[in-house]
Amino acid sequence: MIPWLKYFLLNLGSRLGLYRGSRPENGCPFCGIAVSENYRVIQSDRNTVVVLSKYQVRPGHLLILPRRHVASFCDLEDGEISQLSWWTRWADRALVSAGMAEGVNIAVNDGEAAGQTVPHVHVHVLPRRRGDLRLSYVWANPALLFSGSTLSPTDAEDFKKRICSAGTPPDAENRPYGPASQS
Repeated sequence: MIPWLKYFLLNLGSRLGLYRGSRPENGCPFCGIAVSENYRVIQSDRNTVVVLSKYQVRPGHLLILPRRHVASFCDLEDGEISQLSWWTRWADRALVSAGMAEGVNIAVNDGEAAGQTVPHVHVHVLPRRRGDLRLSYVWANPALLFSGSTLSPTDAEDFKKRICSAGTPPDAENRPYGPASQS
């Protein structure tokens, strides 16, 4: 079975709103990522996880994920949107400060027609440099850019050190919707 189709079918209940407010044990590759593939985790709090993409379009390609399983951006709570935005800004600054990017592309593919392959909301933060491949015409199909190798634990450790050397997130008191515990 095509991987995205498998996840789409497994998450059909979430898409229909049957699981609002709880995380189903549904085979979603993002729901348990902080436990199953913790070598990819850069930062996290009680609501959000920042991870290295398993499929690095560019070195340092990050995903910002809500911990709660939500298939569509439109189904996020206001606080979750604020947290995703806060962490996205942090990731942008960290990648630039670490010298891994001169700028970034920030994107959300919301829905299958928009190129969403995993039905769990996630924000792509893609490091960019002047003169690298223009992505605007292929963003909806990242397979056109993907080199074919997945992120190794060794590369993940190297990227984590570089990104985290740019500084840790500011104090929790400065975050939207109150403090969030670090994990």
